[in-house]
This record gives sequence, C-alpha cells and structure tokens, in this order.
Amino acid sequence: MATRTHVSGVMDDDTSEGALDALLDELEAADAEHPDVAVTHESEWCLNVFRTGLVVWENVEEGEPRHMEGVTRQEAQRLLALVARGELVEVERQNWQPGYGR
Repeated sequence: MATRTHVSGVMDDDTSEGALDALLDELEAADAEHPDVAVTHESEWCLNVFRTGLVVWENVEEGEPRHMEGVTRQEAQRLLALVARGELVEVERQNWQPGYGR
C-alpha cells in the first residue's frame, strides 16, 4: 500500500497510473510553501518530486535522504509508480546522490 501526497499536502491512497500523472500535473501550482508532491510506501520510503526536476528519496523514519536532479516528468512518473507498487529495490538502483540537493 502507498499514499499519494498532493501539492496542497492532502493525502490519499489512489496511486493508479492516471492518479500519478494528475499528481505530477499539480506541480504547475507548486510554490515555496508547497513545492512538491510525493508517494510514500507503507515501509515509510518516500519519493518527493519537485517542479525543478529534483527528486528526493528517503525513509521518513530513518532519514539519510538522497536525490537526483534533472529528472524528466516521464522518469519521475516511472519512479513514483515503482514506489506505489512496492518495487523499492528498483528505486534503490538509481543513481542517487547524498542529501536533499539544491
């Protein structure tokens, strides 16, 4: 099970392909107070996506964030879907850099 977090901070459980696409559409309304959208797996692993192409991967309970910059919308949607399906090993295989990025 996974949870989707909207740019407004509202959360729900719809992680279908269409819902994830709509979630990325919300980044057009992102601002300094609400800069990202996310999908969080029940294991507490969370993928945050920012309008700038920054993606942050971290376990919200354990910390140690990692990031990638310059991620395309298509790649962001693929990563969100992997988290939603619980394919965390595949997400881990990406070229993550330490920290939150810029």
